[in-house]
Amino acid sequence: MTFFLATNRSIKINGIEVRQIQMKDFDIWVMHAEVLNNFIKDQNHSDEILTGLFKAHGVQVISTMSCITDLDNESLVELAAEGSASDQSDLF
Repeated sequence: MTFFLATNRSIKINGIEVRQIQMKDFDIWVMHAEVLNNFIKDQNHSDEILTGLFKAHGVQVISTMSCITDLDNESLVELAAEGSASDQSDLF
């Protein structure tokens, strides 16, 4: 993982390309990330909060994930819908 961070390269997880959030795209992701950050502030950072986060701020979660993956919003919504039948934590 350190190599991934140091070289600014993407990695593949379950066939999905995951990229680092970059400062050059700050204006795109900051409005979504701020809402998510405020939700998780002062909470136990565990899988249990993911369902609540997704229910409360699904649009922001999808928008943030589209900034760091090779999936568009529609694909992420479909993936989330499939995951809700099993385990949503696999998305994160």
